[in-house]
Amino acid sequence: MFAELYIWIKLVHIVTALAFFGLEGAAGIHSKALHQAPDFAALRAALARLGAVISGIRSAVLIILLSGLTMMFSAWGWHTAWVNLALGLFLVNFVLAQTIDAPWAKTLGKALAGRSGAVTPEVRAMIEDPRMRFSHTFKTGADFALVFLMTVKPGLWLAVGGSAMIVAAYFALMAYQGTARRATPHNAVQEA
Repeated sequence: MFAELYIWIKLVHIVTALAFFGLEGAAGIHSKALHQAPDFAALRAALARLGAVISGIRSAVLIILLSGLTMMFSAWGWHTAWVNLALGLFLVNFVLAQTIDAPWAKTLGKALAGRSGAVTPEVRAMIEDPRMRFSHTFKTGADFALVFLMTVKPGLWLAVGGSAMIVAAYFALMAYQGTARRATPHNAVQEA
């Protein structure tokens, strides 16, 4: 009886995790739209779409956490390295979302209220907040590490080392992209 139930819990966990990763991708697309918004109307629309995606992410997080803990207590226990590390990364992502992302979105929403015209430098600086960039980069790198952990199911040292390398590689990639973005031919012409 429980073996059949376990299979269904695992299926729900996997399908919800796939939906979660898709929603994270959609959040990235809407975040990029925030950065590219030329005026307050476009900025409000992008923030509203991002808020709708975040609602879906919150639901997925709850289902993933409950199904994962159920499987952990019923089958894996606390002695499985990749499970413990995956739970830790998942919880760190949750803490970052609650302590950095949520207050940022609330503050940005208040700053947009009743404004029109081109986006001001003050609001643009809020959008480009380095704490948000760190949060987004870490959470995305950790998401890739979670996929690694759930598919490879490595032992302790490979779990820790592999996850650290994946997160570090994602930070390096984002740093490189940021450098490449700042060194566009348009900027090079202005500096000459």
